[in-house]
Amino acid sequence: MTEIEYFCNWSKVIDFNLLHKALDEIKRLNIKDLCPSYKNIFKAFNLCDYNNLKVILLGQDPYSQRGVSTGVAFANNNDVKCISPSLKVLLKSARGEEKAPYDLVDWCNQGILPLNASLTTMVGKTGIHSWIWRPFVSSLLHKVSISDRALVFILLGNDAQSFENVIYKEGNFILKEKHPSWYARNNVDMPDKVFRETETILKDYRNFELIW
Repeated sequence: MTEIEYFCNWSKVIDFNLLHKALDEIKRLNIKDLCPSYKNIFKAFNLCDYNNLKVILLGQDPYSQRGVSTGVAFANNNDVKCISPSLKVLLKSARGEEKAPYDLVDWCNQGILPLNASLTTMVGKTGIHSWIWRPFVSSLLHKVSISDRALVFILLGNDAQSFENVIYKEGNFILKEKHPSWYARNNVDMPDKVFRETETILKDYRNFELIW
């Protein structure tokens, strides 16, 4: 399978030179400790069709516990016995309760891309691959944002919000909130404002009823 076949419609906005540079760095590492697994790094792109894209939900980096990261930002596997604290906060804010499904495939199918600012990390470590992925993610966000669609960019946390300057603002919507992990650490509920605003934007500009 070629890269264009793998990424399908996302190939329109992916800089493959930057992608190759990032993957070359990743391949130098001990990939058995990679989070998510190497084969799942771009899973979210496979689940969310670019031609259906409505929302990019940008976080920080993948869960660093072995076997927890799925390749979809914030998601857990549906059979997990105890969901990750950030996902628990996120679901309660978006859905009103911490109910399954936890894999967020239903979000992807509706045109939401749950994406991390850094697509990988290593077991037990956080933030160590941000320098590897920042050029690729910056390019992706910019190219997506200059399309002719009204897109919603939900930037969760300081890392995500540091990409605001690469997003073309005219005709798009940028919503910002603290990262769910902050609310989890402080044991307080995350406001639902960004989710309710996203629903209103999609209804008004896309005539689309989003179901979190």
